[in-house]
Amino acid sequence: MIIRALALLFLLFYPHQAMALSCAEPVVDEKAIEQTDLIFEGEILEILEKEENKDPEATVNKYTTYKFSVKKLWKGAITSKEVYISKNTYWGN
Repeated sequence: MIIRALALLFLLFYPHQAMALSCAEPVVDEKAIEQTDLIFEGEILEILEKEENKDPEATVNKYTTYKFSVKKLWKGAITSKEVYISKNTYWGN
């Protein structure tokens, strides 16, 4: 009992930074399709990586941009046959 109390006190007074991350697979259903702005079939033409944070230890702000050539458009509107999509590589957004 004393060990549990000491462990609890340790956790309360010496907190560490934590970040939540889901490892669940993305779900593609009718709701996801309704909430999506753009759905297309295409080919990746170029992959560009961009560091938002100059600290080499910080990977939280690492973004990857994909340049696509759009072959078929199912949903949304585009003004060019090339589309750029960026995502946070660390979080998967």
